Amino acid sequence: MARAVVFTNPVAPSAAPPHAIFEELRRHGEELQIYSSAQYRAAATGPAGSSVGPLNSLLRRLAFAEQILPELLEALRANRPDYLLLDSAAIWGPVASTMLDVPAISWRSTCVVDREMLAASDWPQRLLDAAPPDYLALARRLDRRYGSRTADLAATMECRCDLNLLLLPPTLQPAAERLDTSYQFVCLASDDPSPSGAFPWNRLGPDPLIYIALETLPGRASDFFHACAGAFGGLPLEVVLTFDGGAEPPGLAPPNFHLFPSVPQTKLLERTTLTIAAADGAIVERCARAGVLQLLYAEDVEQFFLAARIQGIGAGRRLEESDLTGPRLRNLAGHVMAAPAYCLAAESLRQSLRQTGANPAAEACAAILGFTRRGSRHAL
Repeated sequence: MARAVVFTNPVAPSAAPPHAIFEELRRHGEELQIYSSAQYRAAATGPAGSSVGPLNSLLRRLAFAEQILPELLEALRANRPDYLLLDSAAIWGPVASTMLDVPAISWRSTCVVDREMLAASDWPQRLLDAAPPDYLALARRLDRRYGSRTADLAATMECRCDLNLLLLPPTLQPAAERLDTSYQFVCLASDDPSPSGAFPWNRLGPDPLIYIALETLPGRASDFFHACAGAFGGLPLEVVLTFDGGAEPPGLAPPNFHLFPSVPQTKLLERTTLTIAAADGAIVERCARAGVLQLLYAEDVEQFFLAARIQGIGAGRRLEESDLTGPRLRNLAGHVMAAPAYCLAAESLRQSLRQTGANPAAEACAAILGFTRRGSRHAL
């Protein structure tokens, strides 16, 4: 039996940790200590200002790392774990791994963006142009203190550990063939955010259904709501729209709109024709497994590449900033829903994902135990 310390991502509470993997590890006798306390979540507010944008989100994580690392390292030195298990967004994990020379295993529910993918795009310059003024100063301060590489954008976003578990299926990973053996796909579908029994299914009519997940677009929720209301209000469509449950509904909805703080996504997607959302790994995978068409907006780098992957497969489109108007959204949605090529690609993607592993939590557990019991950080 080994002892692992687990770092979730308290900066983004919506990023649900893979509890099925944790339970499987415990079933095999592993002891897990999970760092996701209310104290740390309260510390995760980070610097003042907007959290919208790729580097603002990263800035919050860097600020959180600076706050907790002294206490965290002291606790880990006093009770040294056998390995670390961490969300790839928990960038304090690799710092602790290096400082303590303890193996680190990451999980990631979205695609990997490596240095080569970034270099082939305009994202590095876009990121630096949009960087908050204190981003590089904070990153360099952390690097001087801990010998880390947080000022290296590519290294920070990749968050490469000794073993890297990818919870998305390989079909959704751009350039999957380039990943080495330290990356393992386990295709663990994320938990549904809401039970299906309490949902008022009788309120939905027989028209085609569009599902809009505003809660995945915190920085653009108002823009999307008004654009979608202008695009689909009054049409022979059913529109289910979800919003952040901690906020007020985003506005007065047209009669054919149904607003909820959360829905049973897996069940709802069985009768959904098109989803409009941010290219979040969990919702993209659920849509892909259900054969649902997708219009995807990217608010960070990983989302940009994942949305581009869905567009490349042909199962949907990546939304540009210029698409966030009622007429443009209506035209795009109508085109994607009516074109046979999109529907065929979405169905082909659905069929391909039926062949993924029957017990992904067990596969992940086997990969973790196989790695840790080899006894070397460099065994892969």
